Amino acid sequence: MRKRGITVFALSMMLALGTASLTAYAEGWQQSGSDWVYYDSNNYKVTNEWKKGADGLWRYLNSQGVMAVNSWVDDEYYVDSNGIMVTNKWIKLQKKNPGWDEENTIVWYYFANSGKVVTDGWSKIDNKYYYFDSDGAMQTGWVDDDTYYTGSDGAMRTGWQYLEDPDDDDSFDDKTVPFGDDEDKHWYYFQSSGKKYVPNISSGDYKLYKIDGVYYCFSETGAMQTGWKKLGGAWYYFRGSNDGSMEVGWCKLGGAWYYFGGNDDGSMKAGWYKIGTNWYYFGENNDGVMKTGWQKINGIWYFFDNDGVYDPTKIYVETPSVNDDKINGDAGSDNSNNSNMNGNVGSNDTNNSNKDSVVEGTYLIEGNTEVTVDQMIAYFKASKKTYPEDVMGKGGAATIRDFCQIYYEEAVAEGIKAEVAFVQAMKETGWLQFTGVVKAEQYNFAGMGATGNGVSGESFKDVREGVRAQIQHLKAYGSTKSLNQTCVDNRFKYVERGSAIYVEWLSIPNNPKKKGWAAANGYGVDIVKMIQKMKTM
Repeated sequence: MRKRGITVFALSMMLALGTASLTAYAEGWQQSGSDWVYYDSNNYKVTNEWKKGADGLWRYLNSQGVMAVNSWVDDEYYVDSNGIMVTNKWIKLQKKNPGWDEENTIVWYYFANSGKVVTDGWSKIDNKYYYFDSDGAMQTGWVDDDTYYTGSDGAMRTGWQYLEDPDDDDSFDDKTVPFGDDEDKHWYYFQSSGKKYVPNISSGDYKLYKIDGVYYCFSETGAMQTGWKKLGGAWYYFRGSNDGSMEVGWCKLGGAWYYFGGNDDGSMKAGWYKIGTNWYYFGENNDGVMKTGWQKINGIWYFFDNDGVYDPTKIYVETPSVNDDKINGDAGSDNSNNSNMNGNVGSNDTNNSNKDSVVEGTYLIEGNTEVTVDQMIAYFKASKKTYPEDVMGKGGAATIRDFCQIYYEEAVAEGIKAEVAFVQAMKETGWLQFTGVVKAEQYNFAGMGATGNGVSGESFKDVREGVRAQIQHLKAYGSTKSLNQTCVDNRFKYVERGSAIYVEWLSIPNNPKKKGWAAANGYGVDIVKMIQKMKTM
């Protein structure tokens, strides 16, 4: 009782000081029993109005003229046990306007400097963001159309969060650390703005998203995915449990080895694939498993050691018969017309048994270019074919002029005749239409390494690198001189230098040494005829 007396006295002092008036009546605060009231200068009780005490703080007189305590005022303000308007402060109160299932629910409200409760959306308080409903109740869990997430403290979350899915009926958990496997929980990523990352994709699709230099896979709802996923026709693998990062390079899954490309690739490789200086075979289509031992691929036997590396020195004789010419496969042959059935990876030479005669060499591969860029352009346009500007543009040659200029520059740099390389490219690609196994995106303009049977050959990063590799390979056949530029032709070392100095001798059956680029009879002769026609343009 003594303590209450002290509190009442203190309140009396706060309210009473400064109430002296020159009017007939004393305007100001007065105590009436246990209540406080405020009289105006006419000695009338003030009602439904805010008044300051001598301490400068606002208090409210209700409809009976009594100072309100521990109550809402106009559903926007709140006064504490001393009747003082709450400002810049969190208060935990029973929920206003509760629903049928929210009786006696206690929630947090925040009152701004003006005394008004914060409502309707986001508000920054003490450098943290909070979300409030229309009544001012602080929200937790998924908010703002399930686009953001707030913890049990109401603060907006950023970064990785392991959460109940927004459409899950169970109560939300504010758990941000790994805790087992649950089909109703997923990892979500919230950007620095607090907004959940959601890819712009169709339902059922997935999309890669790079976070801190690492790729992850997300569904259309923003849930991080794990395991095998197919994106854009290619298979990817994302580490399970609480990781989710995209696998790259070598990976052993279920006792089998797979290869997923580099850091910015990650797609599962299939078929023949070269890693470093070694060839591997990863099965076809949706297989992707690294093969070892003897493998029969498109009717041809190949041997792969325990590490999956193709060994061209091993020969498997299935049955001495007419099919014996298919025993040794050539995974990296330059013979794009597929006439060559014997050979080894990296070999450009075929001991061909056909009896076509050697032809006279007339047109040297090495030497000064004898056509102009304009002539090359005119020759291409005469074909009536459409230049694939989209694909070539991505590779640094948006127009046919850009394309021809690159051939001219690269040929001059190596001392190889530009017309030879350019015409060969037109012959091999069908005037840049790429109707065979080699695709335009590979920037492989001469079928390098494409042996048919689904083996698409070498791939290069852009047009210039693909042109440079082709010209360097031509130089390997047409000259014994060293390269002037860094070698980008992975097959350069396998060529017998100077074994086909004439264009006509690029055809193996027409070459006196039975060496050459292609196994087709008349391959080089056709190129020379095309060059002569181009010179008339």
